Amino acid sequence: GGMSNIYICEELTSSGAPSGQVWAVKEFTATYTDPQEQEAALTNFKREAYLLGQLSHPNLPKIREYFQFQGHYYLTMEYLQGSDLGKILEQAQGPLPELKVADLGLQMTTVLYYLHCQKPTPIIFRDVKPSNIILCGDKIKLIDFGIARLFTPGKRGDTMRIGSPGYAPPEQYNGQTDLRSDIYSLGMTLHQCLTGQDPTLSPNPFVVTPVLDLNPQVSPELAAIVQKAIKLIPEERYQSMLEMKEDLRRFLKIGPSSASSPLKNTSP
Repeated sequence: GGMSNIYICEELTSSGAPSGQVWAVKEFTATYTDPQEQEAALTNFKREAYLLGQLSHPNLPKIREYFQFQGHYYLTMEYLQGSDLGKILEQAQGPLPELKVADLGLQMTTVLYYLHCQKPTPIIFRDVKPSNIILCGDKIKLIDFGIARLFTPGKRGDTMRIGSPGYAPPEQYNGQTDLRSDIYSLGMTLHQCLTGQDPTLSPNPFVVTPVLDLNPQVSPELAAIVQKAIKLIPEERYQSMLEMKEDLRRFLKIGPSSASSPLKNTSP
């Protein structure tokens, strides 16, 4: 990519023999002519290394180490054998099964709630989108913490207003993100999974066609969860990931018994 190279590496034992343990090594490679942009990009890379190094969760990649070598910066992390959700949606060319989407949403609310509950300062991910979600069998992994930030209540605005158009909420462009901003981005991701509609292709990212208008086969209960998550006004959304998680858990208990929930089968 434009920001980094990824290498698959095998760890050696103290004698120099292969250990059989494989890691992914992320090398920072971004180059900008503007010194401030270069410094900001490096800061984001270091932030990812720092945040992941402090965290431990089944839905986050494990970190081995962060180091500098010959003027280059590297992050060694768990090698994830799976496909990102963005590629899966491209291959599907349409909606994914709703119980698979609900299960994905449940896992995402779980890991995002974990981030939001960090002490003493919550972590806002700020870039929830399909390409940052890796599906490894029936488990998801959330990757790329480059623009995640520690939440400071009362702060007037974000230092960097960065996000992915189509998934980023309005306040990420003109104000301060908070914990509800991740709820919006997750909602837009689930909306795409249920409808097959890519929000990055919309001429106006904040005019979103309701789920049931695009895919009437979706259960009204699940469509309602997504519609509440993507309200433009933060106060009208779920006010915490825990609220959204409970609604998804409730839906999965009452959902169609004929459908299967594992994510490993991604065909519609």
